[in-house]
Amino acid sequence: MLTPRKRILIFFGIFISMSAACQLYQQSVGPTTGNSDGAEESQTASTLTINALSIQGFESFIEQAKERNRIDRQELVNLYTAKLETGPLIENSRVIFLYRGEGYKVQLIGDMNSWNTDVAPVLSRVEGTDLWYYHAQFEEDARIDYQFLVDDSSSILDQFNPNVTTGAPGPSSTLMMPGYHLTPELLPSAREIPQGSLGSHTIDSQYLDQIQTFFVYEPPGQTIGEALPTVYINDGSDFLNIINAPSILDKLIADRLIPPIVAVFVAPIDRKTEYLANESYVRFLADELVPFVQAAYGTDPDPDSTAVLGSSLGGNAALFTAQRRPDTFGLVGSFSAVIEEEDEPLINQFFNDNLGLQVEGPLPQKIRPYLVVGSYETDVEVDGEKMNILAGNRKLAQVYRDRGYSLIYEERPEGHSWGMWQAALGRALDTLFNR
Repeated sequence: MLTPRKRILIFFGIFISMSAACQLYQQSVGPTTGNSDGAEESQTASTLTINALSIQGFESFIEQAKERNRIDRQELVNLYTAKLETGPLIENSRVIFLYRGEGYKVQLIGDMNSWNTDVAPVLSRVEGTDLWYYHAQFEEDARIDYQFLVDDSSSILDQFNPNVTTGAPGPSSTLMMPGYHLTPELLPSAREIPQGSLGSHTIDSQYLDQIQTFFVYEPPGQTIGEALPTVYINDGSDFLNIINAPSILDKLIADRLIPPIVAVFVAPIDRKTEYLANESYVRFLADELVPFVQAAYGTDPDPDSTAVLGSSLGGNAALFTAQRRPDTFGLVGSFSAVIEEEDEPLINQFFNDNLGLQVEGPLPQKIRPYLVVGSYETDVEVDGEKMNILAGNRKLAQVYRDRGYSLIYEERPEGHSWGMWQAALGRALDTLFNR
């Protein structure tokens, strides 16, 4: 018969043996939690010691995430994005876009695919987390506007990217590659920049049979009686409201990048009708608006001191106006004119009828054109149709060269956007008025 003391010793021995067995089992299968789904206990994600701002660091993070369980993975994502100061990640020509949020699909839409959702790439998801990513490559001096399209419905800005460009119909995130540099007039200034003035006017146009509104910018510090050069700008309200053109002019003039000029911003009423090979619009500009401005502001009437410019369809109107009336407009700037390359007979007819540029026959009085187009403008939607604007502008440039015009032509790794046109404004005015 066992005494009470022996019973206690036997029980204690059994307890020690069971504890040792449990410890050996845990060492063999790893730690467990009390979760009903059997998920593993979260490892310490604070061991993340990568460089979150480098692509190599991101790739290392992805490898670590794959080795973790579901709970650890999301904790690792939280730690990684907390270290992430800005995005996208950029190294040379490589880019990684990052998005955090729920959904079943996230796409990257923007200038790189002409905002076409049918060809927009789908981001990869770090399984079990709210982090999505996409690898891309661009020219090292590219500038790209983009958004994320979530679940085919919501367009969202990049939460990691502070660079936003205002445009039509709204803002977009902006990727600026290492070789892309803002033009001087778009950089912040440490000194106070003198500001010009902006006045509004209306004309009861006999040629357009409507009351036309326009705004006139006068440079600061103008000498009274000095005849200044003038630029007439189509889509004037957008140049004023979207890119704040007067502030750009102030900076260009203050830095002596262009001479003091008067700028006339013309707001369209029926844009498509006015801007597509409209002889009445040309007559309005040349025979009503220009004489009014010259009389009211004493501007220089010399065609070599008078420019007309515009973007997109406004570029078409500028080209057509200058070709039709080189006696008034000797300078023309076109940003992403809506021109598509077709077969040769149609090209010639298009340029003759819609741009006023004679491909054949006697050479009219020459104008001096400045053209710029984005290399990503290959599938731009215009009135429901996809157009290769890049190819069309290349063809136009070749026609100008073949006809002996003094042309400045630029292609930039950008898209059909106000971000490109904002930077183009200063380059165009510098080119046109300082040649």
